[in-house]
Amino acid sequence: MTYVKGFDDGSVIRSMTPSMTPMALDVMAAQLKYGANMNAHNEDNIYDLLDIFKLNAWQCIWDTGGIDTITGEKLLFSPLTINLRPAEMNAVQPETGSPSERYEWGVASNWGEAIDTFLGLSASRMGFLLGNGIVEAYQLKYYLDNIYANDQPRWLAIEKQIFEPLTHNLSQLKAQAFDYGDWSRALNTLAGGELSSLSSALSGAAADATSPSERRMLRLAAKTAKYFTAIKDITNGIDVFLATNLGDNEYLDYLDGLAEARAVQNAIMTRSAPGVAGYVSTETPELYQYG
Repeated sequence: MTYVKGFDDGSVIRSMTPSMTPMALDVMAAQLKYGANMNAHNEDNIYDLLDIFKLNAWQCIWDTGGIDTITGEKLLFSPLTINLRPAEMNAVQPETGSPSERYEWGVASNWGEAIDTFLGLSASRMGFLLGNGIVEAYQLKYYLDNIYANDQPRWLAIEKQIFEPLTHNLSQLKAQAFDYGDWSRALNTLAGGELSSLSSALSGAAADATSPSERRMLRLAAKTAKYFTAIKDITNGIDVFLATNLGDNEYLDYLDGLAEARAVQNAIMTRSAPGVAGYVSTETPELYQYG
């Protein structure tokens, strides 16, 4: 597996810091295929950063237990900061600033980027298990397909009032280098993981910002976060809506699909390492493709 960035013409940017072990995505791919070894490095271990600096290389740690220590006490420079936050490369595509977990949205495909960003904050952000958004994606797609076919006024209202302004604002923010990684960090650090608190948290950050450009950007982000909350309000009421508006047979079909989505999600989450967000491309039922 390569970790070397490339250009559009196919040439590559050569890295001066190779890996000395299989890296995070290599480990993830092996675990998805063969299962995770939960007995590896399960005692008290010490990982010395001096070894890494001597080789000028990257190292990935897979440790399943014990009281472990990552130390840099032998290094000659100080202070040293060891950051243990979840690896963002598994949650955001660095080339596009979009979530790694992507879904097929059918009639709502024009708004796919915006809905994927919502789902990445609602169900599968940094630090969450792989595939955590499959069930919510299935429910939301089923709802959108249903109202598109049977309730055009409701569909057009959601497009006009939520998807269009959300997509426009996300595009503006991304042009200012505020992408999915920033959304996820803001949710985790400013809003305490609560999507309903994200808008007010960003408003508070905007009030404290010293740079006028940063203040404007955070105000726009705060306004945009309200659209995420609006989609979450929809998803919270989907089961009741469908139970009320679908015929008996159609509702049973929905429940069958929901059970299948839960089975797929549970299988992926069972195989996945805690603390890793994002997913790799695979063949799945058309109703909830991801990758």
